Amino acid sequence: MLSYINKHPVSHFIWLTAVEIILALAMIYVFPLQYLFMVIFPLPVALMVRKYHLNLAVLVLIGIALLMCLMTGNVLNIISSIIQYGIIGLAIGLLYKNHVSPLQSLTMLILLSIITTIFIFIIMYINSGISPFHIGKEYFAGVKEVSRWYRELNLLNAEEQKQLLKQLKNIINLFIILMPGTTIIGTIITCFLSYVLTGRIFKRMGYKINKLPPFSTWQCSWQIIWGLIAGLSLLLLGDEFGLAWMSNTGKNILYVLSFIFTILGISVLVYVLKKWKARAIFKVFLLVIMLLYWPFTLSFVMSLGLLDSVINLRRKQKKKE
Repeated sequence: MLSYINKHPVSHFIWLTAVEIILALAMIYVFPLQYLFMVIFPLPVALMVRKYHLNLAVLVLIGIALLMCLMTGNVLNIISSIIQYGIIGLAIGLLYKNHVSPLQSLTMLILLSIITTIFIFIIMYINSGISPFHIGKEYFAGVKEVSRWYRELNLLNAEEQKQLLKQLKNIINLFIILMPGTTIIGTIITCFLSYVLTGRIFKRMGYKINKLPPFSTWQCSWQIIWGLIAGLSLLLLGDEFGLAWMSNTGKNILYVLSFIFTILGISVLVYVLKKWKARAIFKVFLLVIMLLYWPFTLSFVMSLGLLDSVINLRRKQKKKE
C-alpha cells in the first residue's frame, strides 16, 4: 500500500482526504472509540503537510470542517474535535518536515495542546455560558442516588451517611474543578501518541526523521518553574480575595504541572535504576516497595521531576559519559 501511494501522488491526495473525512465522521458518531480516532486523525493531516504543502492541508481541513458543520449542524463539536486535532496534525507535519528535535517538538506540542484546549473552553463559555470549572455538575445527581440507596438499606446511621455524602460531594467537586486540567492532560497524551505514530509511518515511507531519545534522558527546561510560580500565585491570590475562578485556574495549572513533573521524575528514576550496578532482584524489590507505598512514591517522583528541571540532577553523570 505504501509503495503504491508513493508512486501515485494524485491518488495519494484523494486517499488522504477520504481518510480524513471518514475519521472526522467517526470522531463525531462513534463515541466509544472517539479517543482512538482523535489519536489517528492528525496522522493524515501531518502526512499531507509533509508530502504536499501546509496551505493545501489547511484548505482541505477547512473544507472537511465546513462539510461536517453542514452534515451535523453542531459547530461547537466540530471546533472541539476536528479543528483542534487538525491543528495538532498540521503542527506535527511541520515539525517533522523541518526536522525539529523530538524533545523540542514535544514541548511545542504540549504548549499547543494547552492553548487549543483553553481556546475550546473559551468558545464553550461564550456559546453556553457554562464555566469550564462547572462542567459535569450532573455528577452530583449520583450523590443523591447513593444517599437514597443507603437510606433504603439502612447500612449506615444518619451521622455516618452525612459524613459519607459530604466526602463524596467534596471529591466530586474537586473532580469538576480539575476537569479543564484533566482535558489538557488527555490532549497532551493524544498529541504524544499521534506524534510517535506519525513518525513511524514517515519512517516506513522512507522519510528521514529524528529518533525519540531514550525515556531515561527526557528533561524539561528550567523555565517550567514559572508555570509553578504562576499556579501558586493564582491559587493563593484567589483564596485571599475570594475569587473562585482565579483559585481554580491556579489549581488546574498545578494539576497539569504535577502530571508533567511526575513523567519527568519517572524518567530520572529509570535513569538511576539503569545506572545502578545492582542485581535485578534488588531493583525489583525496590519497585515493589515503591508500589506498596505509592502515595509517598508519587510525591517523591514528582519532587524528582521538579528538581531535575531546576538543577539538572543528571548533569554530572552525563558529562562523565
